[in-house]
Amino acid sequence: MNTPAIVARQLTKDYSIADRGDGLRGSLRTLAGRRTTKVRAVDDVSFEIPRGAIVGFLGPNGAGKSTTIKMMTGIIRPDTGDVSVLGVDPARQRIRNAQQIGVVFGQRSQLSWDVPVRESLRLVASIYGVTRADTESVIASAAAELELGPLLAKPTRQLSLGQKMRCEIAAALIHRPPVVYLDEPTIGLDVQVKELIRGYLQRINREFGTTIVLTTHDMGDVEALCQSVLVIDAGRVVFDGAIHDLKDTVEPRRTVIFRRSSGWSEGIVEELNAVLPDGARVEEAQDAVLTVVLDPLTTTSGRVVSAVASRYESDEVSVHEPTIEAVVRQIYAGALA
Repeated sequence: MNTPAIVARQLTKDYSIADRGDGLRGSLRTLAGRRTTKVRAVDDVSFEIPRGAIVGFLGPNGAGKSTTIKMMTGIIRPDTGDVSVLGVDPARQRIRNAQQIGVVFGQRSQLSWDVPVRESLRLVASIYGVTRADTESVIASAAAELELGPLLAKPTRQLSLGQKMRCEIAAALIHRPPVVYLDEPTIGLDVQVKELIRGYLQRINREFGTTIVLTTHDMGDVEALCQSVLVIDAGRVVFDGAIHDLKDTVEPRRTVIFRRSSGWSEGIVEELNAVLPDGARVEEAQDAVLTVVLDPLTTTSGRVVSAVASRYESDEVSVHEPTIEAVVRQIYAGALA
């Protein structure tokens, strides 16, 4: 049986936050005796990520995503629980773990500031023991797919945000790690650059079976790349599964819109509600637009279209599913709390 790439079991992590009083009196009290408040950042988190999956790791700011990622990469240890990455304990076997993962964190760069990008990539590859031939092959493919050619001779300090992010991704994948963690890889980038990065990651995943954990607030990345998502809120996992299951859990409704240039007759709401299948109802009939909502677990859009067509002709029919962006907005607002 194919074992998961990442297994987390009952992870918990607390931080102590210093209580600082207001004004001079509060400052003096802090000097005399420090008081702290314990904050639980991660609370009994468990999950598995299959090998070769691209998983979106989602949640509002302060939800515990970064702390969990730091435990998965070995930067910090959990207070309780354990995590395994390809059978390695990240915190206790840091060198072995570092050899098998690639990481892109927005605030931390693997590229040397004043060194040309090509030499930075060669340096990173040498740290991982990649042969010169393999290094040049990876650089060539990354340069072609991420359009790095004109950038390779430039020092990192001369790169724009989008140029730097493309080079950081190339550096993180220079040793072909089986597991990659990407933190907001397309934030602030234009559409063309986003498409380059997404295409490159898809190809790496498809060709090498790379497991990719993606933290992002860009739902376009999630839609384009991820087969499943893991949502964390207030330090706990609130959803772990396929994107379509997330949509059905948070916003199960689907919408069918009928357009008719001659408009809809009076009393159509009651008339159609009487013939629509169970799980469907007319939400609105206004001017040329008729809106029907349905529960996909009870009926289908095809049955809805057939029921309406049995009474009225339409000029245009369209079926709408909730976007992942709308669903995640609801999650952040507490839909899964």
